Amino acid sequence: MRSKSARIVCACVLLIAAACDYSPPTGGYPQPVNPPVAEVFPEGLWTASGIPGEILRLEASQLATTGAQEPATRLSTSSANLFRLNSVAFDSHGMMWVASEDDSLLLAFTPESNGGSGFTTPKVVIGSVNRSISGPTGIAFDRDHGLWVASFASGKLVHYSASQLTKSGSPAPSVVITGIRQPTSLALDVSGALWVTDLFANTISRYLPSQLLSSGEKQPAIVLRANGVSIAHPTGIAFDAANNMWISNAADDAVVGFRPPQLAADGAPKPFVTLKPTETSINGPAGLAFDSFGNLWVAGASGVLTRFSLATITASGDAEPDAQIRLSHNALLWSLAFWPKPVGFPLN
Repeated sequence: MRSKSARIVCACVLLIAAACDYSPPTGGYPQPVNPPVAEVFPEGLWTASGIPGEILRLEASQLATTGAQEPATRLSTSSANLFRLNSVAFDSHGMMWVASEDDSLLLAFTPESNGGSGFTTPKVVIGSVNRSISGPTGIAFDRDHGLWVASFASGKLVHYSASQLTKSGSPAPSVVITGIRQPTSLALDVSGALWVTDLFANTISRYLPSQLLSSGEKQPAIVLRANGVSIAHPTGIAFDAANNMWISNAADDAVVGFRPPQLAADGAPKPFVTLKPTETSINGPAGLAFDSFGNLWVAGASGVLTRFSLATITASGDAEPDAQIRLSHNALLWSLAFWPKPVGFPLN
């Protein structure tokens, strides 16, 4: 009989399927523009769970430990169900954006005055027009402060300009790109190119900055395909400070890394490192995020956050995490975001 964690991982993939029914270059990376201290969210690692529908924060001291933890902050809202797979990202002005897959909504939150738990009301709610947002499973801000959304259920990549994100409504996206089957998660590399995972096609696609300027059905400039289980139901995606690309694979319970030269052309490259613990389990890896020390954090569908040290992810061979934090009362974790935004990384 399958374990509880295995059932949750399978549920993660089934829930997303159900949505279908309805070394850095010279000059470095753009640095986050953090607002005055009085206006920002409490520091820490933010995520969201689908069971129950909550936005969660672990503070810095909790991230230095291992074992069961109670989140320092639990937020819920009556404006969205926050069921299924919810994405979290911070803009450069200190607002936290959440994509609610179940509601097909984008919600922006400003910090509560005391940083505590409880109910919260979004400052901005963006809804869909012509299925522009349909089962959103990934969001990422670009260097112009616009927001890209992976609309999984409608097979679209949609973009909202910064000016469209200032008030609630259902604006027509500034750009709509079709031609990808089921876009799942998004990340931008140092050049501003947009990389997209496709959960069921088992591909990673790259769209050049020039392709992102206008709407239409477009073929990606580069498509990476599986080499064995190198890409196996890819969920999360992130770039590190050296512009290496990292992918989490739900079907293989592993995270893989690709060097920049491997990303320069179509193909099925072999990862330079595979993070697949032998002593522990990632339990349905999904969202990825780098902290300010270059450590890689992985969100697990069963409610486990896993940390791989910088030394581990730059080596090869077997890889054991140096910390695992279990959120005992939450599951279906999907994405991760640090606040303040760590410097020295592409805009993910």
